[in-house]
Amino acid sequence: MSTIDKRSRVLITGSAGGLGLAMASVLAERGCRLWLTDIDADGGTVATESLRAKGASDVRFSEHDVRLASDWQQLANEVVTVWGGLDLLINNAGVAVFGPIDKVSEDDWRFVVDINVWGVVHGCRIFAPMMIGQGAGHILNVASAAAFTALPDMSAYNVSKAAVLALSETMYSELGARGIGVSVLCPTFFRSNLESRLRVPDEAMRKRAQRFFARSETTAAEVAKLAIAGIERGDLHIHPMADGRKAWRLKRWLPGRYFRGLVDYQRKLRARS
Repeated sequence: MSTIDKRSRVLITGSAGGLGLAMASVLAERGCRLWLTDIDADGGTVATESLRAKGASDVRFSEHDVRLASDWQQLANEVVTVWGGLDLLINNAGVAVFGPIDKVSEDDWRFVVDINVWGVVHGCRIFAPMMIGQGAGHILNVASAAAFTALPDMSAYNVSKAAVLALSETMYSELGARGIGVSVLCPTFFRSNLESRLRVPDEAMRKRAQRFFARSETTAAEVAKLAIAGIERGDLHIHPMADGRKAWRLKRWLPGRYFRGLVDYQRKLRARS
């Protein structure tokens, strides 16, 4: 993708707070035209007003449920009417479900897949034709290092993010031949509002997940800046943190050692509990 600047029309899902709002703030500093969406209407309104107060000249908000194809189609129609097209789509909306395979409910599996997978699929299916028609555009899908690290007690979340990674890699070649860029962001744990929407089967798992988030020194603002830089470079895989890059390489170069390490790690956790 070329430089992101005041001519860029950008739509960001899940942008009432956390990473979505952090990316909106970075793009607002570039003078981009911003369209925020979130299922949290009150939070989205507050986020929009805060960006305007910081000087964003063209920022809008739509209440939007990424699980619904009808919401996506209505949004696309509005974008065409107001802007005539879109330069950058950021599929950021996401939720987390942690817990062992024998304790996560079917409802929680559906919850995480509907939002993390179908939410991204709908966005790509509905906005890719618009970008193909323009002959230009870029899509950033927010996955996670969970897409490839396969950490134990995170099966539902891992599966949802692995699907986003596979979709993004497929689209990179498929759409790249038609002038459309695709990137996938794979952060590890960082300080955001994802923790507040976390579903777990018990309090012990909640406390364990909270320790992972609390241990990180990386902020959403830092991840946002690295994500935007990766888009401008045209990167397919954006790994904003060193531990994620290390895991990415280790699993590919020494897969046997990597998975034996995960088994040992899980045994130690169970021994402590």
